[in-house]
Amino acid sequence: MNPVDRAASPTTRPDASPPGTTDSPPQRHRSQTLRRGTIRFQKFLLVLGLPAVVLILLPWDGIIRLILVYETPLKPADVVLVGGLGGELERAAELVREGYVDRILITEGIPEPYHHTDSPASLHHLIKQDLMKAGVPESLIFSLPHEPRSMADRQRMLREWIRRHRCRSYLQFSGYYASRMKKMLHDDTFPEGQVELILYVSGGKVVWRKHWLGIQNTLIRMAYWYWVCRPEFRSSTSPEAYHPAG
Repeated sequence: MNPVDRAASPTTRPDASPPGTTDSPPQRHRSQTLRRGTIRFQKFLLVLGLPAVVLILLPWDGIIRLILVYETPLKPADVVLVGGLGGELERAAELVREGYVDRILITEGIPEPYHHTDSPASLHHLIKQDLMKAGVPESLIFSLPHEPRSMADRQRMLREWIRRHRCRSYLQFSGYYASRMKKMLHDDTFPEGQVELILYVSGGKVVWRKHWLGIQNTLIRMAYWYWVCRPEFRSSTSPEAYHPAG
């Protein structure tokens, strides 16, 4: 390189900005200081915001509990209702063995096409078989007359069965946030107040994210019962004198 070229070429300084950038050292220092300040402010907001979120959500948790939760002490009943597979059947069998109840009522009922079939492919048959495998005698297992066509139909058949067998109480399993709906159905099914509902409530007592879908579903079912099924149920039943056993 000749002297003229050396004079024309730029001198590279240790503190020079990389090619393509215009930030000077003071500008970079200000940028780093601003970035550190932003991070500190975000941490401050996080520390301040968590208690605020808790304070906001706690009243909602109490409101949800008030609307959706109803609990009763566990005590003996005339019959326990079952309508699904799994742990519910094991608990029902335990209640029979421990003397809390002496009968089990399957609320699914027998589908009409399978009324005269020995081994129907239905939920009712699977529930009955699992109860018998758990040690419950077949003589203690009862069923609704047929598979319910609607919520109103299920409550109507339950009312007729309870009254026919002169029961004073029945025990029902429920999720924590569905227990108030069970109570609402009971009050509309037995408005005379001569039949007692005993709830066996299971599930967490904290509103975690996984419970929100179930809570929404319960609220929808409560609204559907109140506006659609309840008028249908009331139009098909009439209050009659009822004298439970004992």
